[in-house]
Amino acid sequence: MVKSQRSYSLLSSDDDTEVLERGRHRNHGMGHGKWFYCRILLILEIGHAIVLLLGYGVWAAIHSRSLTANSITYRKLSEYNASPTYGIRNAADPSPEAHAFWMDIQDTNGFIQVDAQWAESLDLPQTRTHPSRPDQKIYQINFFHSIHCLYRIRSRLIASAPLEQWPRNDTHTLHCLDHIRHNMMCHADLSLYGTDDYVVFDKAPDSQTCRDISGVKQWAKANAWAGYKDYWALFDWQNVEARVEEELRRHPGIRWDQYRDYYDPDIPGGYRLEFLDT
Repeated sequence: MVKSQRSYSLLSSDDDTEVLERGRHRNHGMGHGKWFYCRILLILEIGHAIVLLLGYGVWAAIHSRSLTANSITYRKLSEYNASPTYGIRNAADPSPEAHAFWMDIQDTNGFIQVDAQWAESLDLPQTRTHPSRPDQKIYQINFFHSIHCLYRIRSRLIASAPLEQWPRNDTHTLHCLDHIRHNMMCHADLSLYGTDDYVVFDKAPDSQTCRDISGVKQWAKANAWAGYKDYWALFDWQNVEARVEEELRRHPGIRWDQYRDYYDPDIPGGYRLEFLDT
């Protein structure tokens, strides 16, 4: 029978034992070397993955930094704190003090431009895109709309012009009244006011706090629609409003809330009047 090449023979001497031990140590050392290199490669791969993740994180942070900061700042506006702007009394009087108050509070109109993705993330209503920047959306902070309406009503109440020359019941002013009514109902003030005579309840609680109008104005200015004056200069607003009033007079009995007017320089005449089914 041919002896198998894999058969083992007895060790003939101590020298053979030493040879075996040297081979065993050599193989053991080679195993340690392989594990060492494997660990190095594993560490390098993990480091590579970490670098990729960090790079993506930096890119994402830079890409969304302005949106995040904008969102945080906008949401902080809803926090209530005392505002010294409310200190004036008799703001409706035709006095220099009252005029200065109204001019100060309206030194910005609240027309803003914001990132379209940011607006979508807050589920803001659909609106027009910036005329020259498709990545921006145009909005107005509602507070400034209400202030405009109050100022319009005040101007008509203290005006010396006769009603025939400057009507107080025009559709714009009636819209303003309803706009203010809506906001008061939506943001009902639950403060409990006291009285000294059971007739006039004008004693505000010491704990009453109000929104920081200075902060609102600051945010509005920081995000202002810089080109709105150039865009609005395309309209002759007084003539457009007069044409709207004339058009409405052709429809006797129409209420101000039964139509919608659109202002657009691309529309013939600068505006379009659309009657609603109400």
